[in-house]
Amino acid sequence: MAEKFNLLSAKFAASDNSKAGSYADGRNLYLRVGASGSKSWVFRWHYEGKPAELGVGPFAKLGLAAAREKAGELREAVALGASKEALKQLIRPKPEQPDERTFKFYAELVIKQKTASPKYRSKKALGQWTQTLTRYVFPTIGHKRPGEITVGDIATVLAPLWETKVETATRLRQRMETIIDYALAVEDSDSNNPAKWSERLKIRLGGDAEKNVQHHKAVPYRDIPGLMATLRAKDSTSAMLLRYSILTVARSGEARGLKWAEVNMAKRTVVIPASRMKNKKVAHRIPLNDEAVEILDAMATRRVEGQELVFASGVGPAKPKGVPLSDVAVAKALRLAYPAPEGERPFTPHGTARSSFRDWVANETNYSPEVAEWALAHIQTDKVVKAYQRSDLFDKRVTLMAAWGNYIAGKANISSIVNSKSAY
Repeated sequence: MAEKFNLLSAKFAASDNSKAGSYADGRNLYLRVGASGSKSWVFRWHYEGKPAELGVGPFAKLGLAAAREKAGELREAVALGASKEALKQLIRPKPEQPDERTFKFYAELVIKQKTASPKYRSKKALGQWTQTLTRYVFPTIGHKRPGEITVGDIATVLAPLWETKVETATRLRQRMETIIDYALAVEDSDSNNPAKWSERLKIRLGGDAEKNVQHHKAVPYRDIPGLMATLRAKDSTSAMLLRYSILTVARSGEARGLKWAEVNMAKRTVVIPASRMKNKKVAHRIPLNDEAVEILDAMATRRVEGQELVFASGVGPAKPKGVPLSDVAVAKALRLAYPAPEGERPFTPHGTARSSFRDWVANETNYSPEVAEWALAHIQTDKVVKAYQRSDLFDKRVTLMAAWGNYIAGKANISSIVNSKSAY
């Protein structure tokens, strides 16, 4: 006897007059009508010798044709020996597959490329990329395709930071611009980049805050001797490092990462290799004044066998080499020694070690700007200067750093020391 199927009509299935019960459509499919009039599809079969049934879905979401198609898939699976659980998997609705090429997808690609590039100098900066994007950007636009992101979306991300954390907001906008530029290039899109600094974005944010980025706040140079006197009374590694940074005007990372192999006590010099310099191009010689030498002598007495870093943190049997002291620890040492007035931004180690020195040179000495720039390890950008200047002005910097050390020590009339000769 031939199998009967497609017994139900679409009109009957949709009718509100059906009595409660189960109505066979054939090929294992049944329409079940409840006492309240609710309707749903049921698939019945024999599993391991016993009758079994599985709900296929409500009639309201699954019409007759769709129910028959689903029942056909289940029949094929039963014929192949599928388990109950396997049949349930076929019933469960498949989630829509989101487009993987989202802003977050491209952000991770950009960070991955920068991580792999030997040209990218700062692993810390990459960490800040990940941290700020995760905290501020991904919750709002991480799921969106770059081509769908609007100027309004960018403004929504930046607005909470625009008045209180201008520098963070500015860097965040630049990072979003870089990521969207990359995405648009990969997708060969001619769309405008909504994160690009424009009049439209400026209007949405209520002003040109990017022109008001706050720089590293520095302790006034006239207060440096007093600050150093306070720090000398402290014996912590962070206080010693801060003093060394101020005396040598070294950048934070260059000072925190100082290794004993870079120190030559006999010649009273430190040589930072190019690989650790900001520009990654030129090694930097630092002449050590008297107090800087004293600090390194004191740190040498604390050195343990195998310790590579001068200002190491976490030194112990498990980590004899130690790890660099954190920026946070140094900033805390400065904050405790020289707190900012209530309600104002705290002073920064970077600004205090470098900007204060530059202001002192300009206001209290006649040393040439070129000597000061070499002391700060700033790259000479003027082609004429670079063509005629073949040395790093080390001898002049020896006397300059000695004068700076004497000024810091509070010795009389030191700030009137003058270098009247040309820098060249």
